[in-house]
Amino acid sequence: MTGTLPEEILTPDKGQIRCLLIDGGNPAITVPDQRRMVEAMRSLELAVAIEPYMTVTARLSDHILPPKMQYERPDLPLSIAGFALVTENWLQYTDALIRVPPGSELVDDWYVFWSLAKRLGFPIIYNEKVELNMERPPSTEELLAIRVAGGRVRFEELKRYPSGKIYSFSSDHVSPARPDADGKFEVMPDDVAEELRQFLQRDTEPCRIMSNGQKFTHLCLVVECATCTIASVHTSGA
Repeated sequence: MTGTLPEEILTPDKGQIRCLLIDGGNPAITVPDQRRMVEAMRSLELAVAIEPYMTVTARLSDHILPPKMQYERPDLPLSIAGFALVTENWLQYTDALIRVPPGSELVDDWYVFWSLAKRLGFPIIYNEKVELNMERPPSTEELLAIRVAGGRVRFEELKRYPSGKIYSFSSDHVSPARPDADGKFEVMPDDVAEELRQFLQRDTEPCRIMSNGQKFTHLCLVVECATCTIASVHTSGA
């Protein structure tokens, strides 16, 4: 868990973290207990940031590797397996629009990891499908083609529509169960039903929200999924 990172860095023990390779993150100001996180970063033997901006984390790093920005590389929209980010079957391939400055050391983020694996003699199985050539770096376009391989739209088809396209096939697909499967899904377990019943009985009018004998004016809504936690504060009654 991210919140335990400072402890994992500062506690002497087998497996103590002594090096961080940070790709586009800013843990120095995003991890809880900022003072302890900054102390932990300063204690590292090596900190490397793949970062286009001089963030607080970048300032605390030993090396800053400059990545290409969004208009300097080909790309596909962000996708999270099993999580719908758009309401329609829309997809777009975008080519690089701007050449990197002559003589610059800009590289794609992935190249840092590929080059480290090459030096360490580690193979890379990309997207759980293809073992990459560790003698010649692939192009970003080749990696994107691997990402969409096996999908309902071929990579070459995507490239025909530079502004993207909405496809008409259904988003929902339910695969048949395995022959030996006997599990069942309970839609409303008793304990969940009881939690909902108690919640619906609560008084959520402004200035009347009770918790541990105290009155509060706001509710904090926390939505959790497999990849993220989103917290927001809502005025009660809104």
